Amino acid sequence: MNIRILSFIFLLAAGLFLGSCKDDSELTIASMTAKIGETTWSATPAVVAATTYTDYLTVAGYNLDGQYMLISVRKDGGVTAGTYDFKAGLSTATSLETYAVYMEDKDDGEDGTKKYLTISGQVVITSITADKVSGTFNFVAKNSLESSLTISAGKFTNVPVIGGSEE
Repeated sequence: MNIRILSFIFLLAAGLFLGSCKDDSELTIASMTAKIGETTWSATPAVVAATTYTDYLTVAGYNLDGQYMLISVRKDGGVTAGTYDFKAGLSTATSLETYAVYMEDKDDGEDGTKKYLTISGQVVITSITADKVSGTFNFVAKNSLESSLTISAGKFTNVPVIGGSEE
């Protein structure tokens, strides 16, 4: 999926979430941060959102520099607080496992993006409710050219859970 389409979806979702608050006392700031190598990455000034479906949780953040990070967790019976290992060797974002993706909107890739998929790492869900999720993560990811990135000190806090369904 094109990163610009994902950006639009997240901006729309954030607008729906913020517009649904009854008053300012309900507004909490969501954030998603990490270190990519030695560089600090943050989605705080842009969009951070989570969705849940039966057995799945997806947390994603996008920033104004065109960088996108997605954490997807799968657990039979539903995702709960706990530690989940990322699976290696995923070739698509539609795999039914726990994985992470980091993408950069660049002009030097064939489709205008550079996509890195996890080869190892883990996510720890520290808190999950029907409305919000928080946790930490770290992983190593590779792109199609076998170039790797190390994502460390990852953290998402007070991320609103939007949409989803219980099937």
